[in-house]
Amino acid sequence: MAIKIKFAANTTLGAVPSASYISSMETGEIAINTANGRMWVKHSNGALVIVRGSTGPTGSPGPPGPSF
Repeated sequence: MAIKIKFAANTTLGAVPSASYISSMETGEIAINTANGRMWVKHSNGALVIVRGSTGPTGSPGPPGPSF
């Protein structure tokens, strides 16, 4: 049976995790804004680090990933 994993998510365009929310997150926890296409992770130093922004990476694309 498949396991479904849900992350903390927000659908408000331009919203970012608040300071109080960040302080309640555990190291490695992920937060996502589906309206912006942004994803953050709480770093081991306590900072919130953006993992994915609304603009893609620069450079050549890598190989295609597996299909689901």
